Amino acid sequence: MCNGGSSSANFFLGAVAPQGFISRYAQCYNIEDDGYTYILKGGPGLGKTEFIKKLIALLSKYDDNIELIHSSLNPDCYDGVLFHSLRAAVMDGTSPHVLEPRYYDAFETIIPLGECCNKELLRDRREEILALTDKSTQLLERSVRFISATGSLLNDTYRLALNCTDEDKIASFVARTLQKEVKARKNIPGKERYRFLSAVTPSGVMRFDSTISYYCDKVYVFDDEFGAASNIALHKLRHSLTESGHELICCYCPISPFEKIEHILVPELRLGFVTSNKWHSFDFEDSRTIHARRFTSLEKLSVRKQRISFNRRAAQELSDAASSVLQQAREAEEELEKIYRTATDFDKINAYIGKTAQDILSMNHIKG
Repeated sequence: MCNGGSSSANFFLGAVAPQGFISRYAQCYNIEDDGYTYILKGGPGLGKTEFIKKLIALLSKYDDNIELIHSSLNPDCYDGVLFHSLRAAVMDGTSPHVLEPRYYDAFETIIPLGECCNKELLRDRREEILALTDKSTQLLERSVRFISATGSLLNDTYRLALNCTDEDKIASFVARTLQKEVKARKNIPGKERYRFLSAVTPSGVMRFDSTISYYCDKVYVFDDEFGAASNIALHKLRHSLTESGHELICCYCPISPFEKIEHILVPELRLGFVTSNKWHSFDFEDSRTIHARRFTSLEKLSVRKQRISFNRRAAQELSDAASSVLQQAREAEEELEKIYRTATDFDKINAYIGKTAQDILSMNHIKG
């Protein structure tokens, strides 16, 4: 479990998935919101996390709605920050979550941290850099194979549970819940932000509980070991909430990042809908627990008990193996970072931090 700080929202925008490394960094901002994004470019070890931390220290007094983006390959590091009130974002745009400007200088610009490096020193160590980079890449690819196998087992269990689930009962529950909790907003289009609240990391499966408390005062917890009933309910909730003009944060499962919704947060209503199971169990004071067995034929499911039990054990072992491989990849990255740090002029990087902070304040007509 990873909670992060309670003074900000914490998410992942990238995760190792069966399809490879899935990046949602390009979805972190919307030009309709008239925001501006600064994309950090440069090798490992140039202090991107420190860049973001120092920027937050300079700007937090002007913005009380800050969203921190963590690296799923090293959750202690930041891959980005969104200053929602200041309408600005700073993102790491390097591999594996490459981010490029679409509307250069109009809505995004690149901060070339690579210019702060002594390239001659790096050229002298090119063989080490090549070996460590290739090692890290190969290990990341290996972790994807473990995650893919994990996903196959979990999806097999999901399909078994889906065949035993009563969708009409779920639809009735969703309709009653929406009638109780949500009022439609006329002539206002709904919006969605896509995030990962959890991810497979070098330290195992990690999630940010504090983000739910940051956005939500009331939480519906779907206690669903197999994710079938909860996924149906959350898709129905997502459709109805956007149709009624609300803004949502949809958090997808990193093992099934395009099909399976795990959590929905509705900040403007201070309302959340989350899935709880053995991979991420939730316990909130002001919450209502919805048991998936209300919508599931346990008699039908019991016939597949042995298969489900095998899938659960094997998936856990494969997920643990993926984390172990990711830890090895992280160690190779740390060796790379040491090399780059020896060639970096951090005074130049600090100058970029100050310039970026002043630019953000200037765009918002604030004198720093």
